[in-house]
Amino acid sequence: MIKQVLDRSSRKSELSAAPVVVLVEHRDDVFARLKHCFTTAGVCVTRAKSSAGAIERYVKESADLLVVNADQTEGTAWLLAAKLRLTHPAARIWVYIRRPSTFDLDAANLLAIEELIEYGGRVADLQAQVQDRLGVSVDTKVPRSDSLTGIDPLEAVAWVAI
Repeated sequence: MIKQVLDRSSRKSELSAAPVVVLVEHRDDVFARLKHCFTTAGVCVTRAKSSAGAIERYVKESADLLVVNADQTEGTAWLLAAKLRLTHPAARIWVYIRRPSTFDLDAANLLAIEELIEYGGRVADLQAQVQDRLGVSVDTKVPRSDSLTGIDPLEAVAWVAI
């Protein structure tokens, strides 16, 4: 997948060598983890906290990929994807969701969502799945935006419990 993003970016001007992803995520800690996944793979990440901001960023940045949290508080991923498809029919879109319903699966198919990532609400699982799709090592440590030490408290608890 990352090869496809990188191949597409080579057609852009020399000024923007790295592919660009617009990540729609309202939670700071989740954004930090996903941003690290993409930057480790050599992809530039632009953040949007709302659907309106996402479309604006996608167009302004000439983005290669839109990654959307389907559980976002403002708007829906499906409406955002439908709006983007109107002006950019070939847009590449990934959606991540805790647990997709039948409606979510149908919407993803109808809107030609490239990746529908079910992560069950565990951010570590989401991170691992994104890293897998990007071909990034799962062993790569991700800094925590809400931790002064940079250590993931949940990861530390898991090690203590073992």
